[in-house]
Amino acid sequence: MNEPITCDKLVDLVPTWAPFPGWTVLLDPGPRHHAPDPVSGLSRLALDPSVWTEEPLLAALRSVAEHLAASPPGLGITALLPPDTYHVTLCDGFSVRSPSRAAEPAATRLQEMIDALPGAVVDTDALTLGSGVALTALLDAAAGSITFAFDALEVRGTALVAALETIDAAVPAIVDARATVLTEMSAVAGQDLVVPWRPHISLAYLANESREDAWASVLQTASAELATPPPPAIGYRGAATYAFADMITFRRAERTTA
Repeated sequence: MNEPITCDKLVDLVPTWAPFPGWTVLLDPGPRHHAPDPVSGLSRLALDPSVWTEEPLLAALRSVAEHLAASPPGLGITALLPPDTYHVTLCDGFSVRSPSRAAEPAATRLQEMIDALPGAVVDTDALTLGSGVALTALLDAAAGSITFAFDALEVRGTALVAALETIDAAVPAIVDARATVLTEMSAVAGQDLVVPWRPHISLAYLANESREDAWASVLQTASAELATPPPPAIGYRGAATYAFADMITFRRAERTTA
């Protein structure tokens, strides 16, 4: 059954991922989970194959995503994300959608920033239209370790995700710093960017609008199976800004050490 693709992150169900430039803050999986990108001079998120034995939660999520992609017709066809791009977003920045939602002169500044990606990812002031100090404070707040436990499988919009629960005392400071940078960016861009942090790992996208009712029982069953016994928690240390070209290509500046 052919269904229209309304998800603006997909071109087709091969899948071919639509151009969707922007930037985000991701929790850092570590240096060995990045590959050099000689064209941009940045490093690209690419989880090392060792992760499938070292992180049982990620391995379990990859397996359940492949199973759900073969779900019965009527649930909405899914386009699986490459498992080596699995990540946890700390804070979404601006994207290709942002200029059309802003008034001038912010709209022009946003478009210039988007056009300057991925190179502009190294400039926190350029990314945020002047809130570089607040963005740096968020990165500092997230510099320690943070651990997540699996919560449930959900459909959010057109994304199929694994919702996560934080189990660290440092989270309030991170949430406060996140709210500060988003509040400042909202004021400059003239749009409300402040949304609660709902940590998750995206597994796939639906071709069309979410059908949460149709997915509810399937995901409830899959969540219960995944949580019996509960997979080990997964931890991250630190965060970084990444430029994305689409939903499978995330690049960050190479880190330097003193």
